[in-house]
Amino acid sequence: MAACADTAVPPSTQQALRVAGSKLTVPVVMSSVGGLAEDNTVVGLAASEDGQKAFPVVWPVREAVERLAVSEKSTNASALAISGNGDVAGMYMSQELPMGPVRWAPSESAAVPVEMETLGGALTLVRGMNAQGAAVGSSQTQKQEVPHAVRWDRSGAVTDLGVLPGFDVSGAFGINDKGVVVGQSGVTDRVGRPVRWDPDGTLTELALPAGTRSGTANAVNHAGAVVGMAGPERALGALADPGDTDVQAVLWKPDGTVHPLPAPGGAACEAWDINRSGDVVGAFLRPGGSMRAVRWSRDGAPVELRPLQGDTVSSARAVNDRGYVAGDSMDDEGRTRAVLWHPDGSVTALDRHIVPSRPAPRD
Repeated sequence: MAACADTAVPPSTQQALRVAGSKLTVPVVMSSVGGLAEDNTVVGLAASEDGQKAFPVVWPVREAVERLAVSEKSTNASALAISGNGDVAGMYMSQELPMGPVRWAPSESAAVPVEMETLGGALTLVRGMNAQGAAVGSSQTQKQEVPHAVRWDRSGAVTDLGVLPGFDVSGAFGINDKGVVVGQSGVTDRVGRPVRWDPDGTLTELALPAGTRSGTANAVNHAGAVVGMAGPERALGALADPGDTDVQAVLWKPDGTVHPLPAPGGAACEAWDINRSGDVVGAFLRPGGSMRAVRWSRDGAPVELRPLQGDTVSSARAVNDRGYVAGDSMDDEGRTRAVLWHPDGSVTALDRHIVPSRPAPRD
């Protein structure tokens, strides 16, 4: 089982320093992807044999998975995004704070977690980062205890991005290198309208496809193309219910025009990321309800990304400009493993020290 997926690192993406952790010395029973860098470094989470505590991890190129440091008060933590300059952001849970934001910066030794600012509420979640290290997500306000979309600079200082007129809630899910932010604003944190914040803070509602009433924008590339999902006026999150037949992946072109993305067999689908070339990744529901990762090329043609041999479910979360895709593969026992799909569609498991529930598959 491979510890990394690619050995060729172009000079333009090499870094003198990176976020480093400690080598794993105990087996893990599951892992999941949070973010993907241009050099194919992947961040996410893993859980040990007892299954009671998740911890943040980084999969460096050509090296085994490393565990990132967390504060002593943390009970669970995850690395959720990685920037072009090597910064990593994520979340932690503690008895004092149900969910808080944290950042790790590149250094010569093991990275030290630094807490980021919040809007004063109990729940704050990081969702994305750009090449410069700016991060976005959502944070509950102190008075109303409702989530608002936020942006953090590299120092961890937070800015409230606000909500659409007439709504109380918003969340930011993606940010590009120009500082354009995309997300959702609505009546709850999963029911509302897809939106875009320009670098000057201007908030714009994105058009929905015909026949849909709710949507979310998940990622935006350098050119301003946006991807996400749309459906009926109900909660939109990760596809999980076989009844989610009316949820569709959506592409908004830079001019704002909206285009549904086709899924194999016309199935329900979701889009989570887009790169500079216009490649889009996400997931779709197969007949019977199992989920599979999918990649759409710039002409909109969908290609299924298969899970590891023996697994039954896959989901793609991130794609970089080199065409590599990071996501998860799941077995029939519900255990996920972080994986990387190569541009040719082949898949590689990222973990070492994994405890197999059956003989480990060959990549």
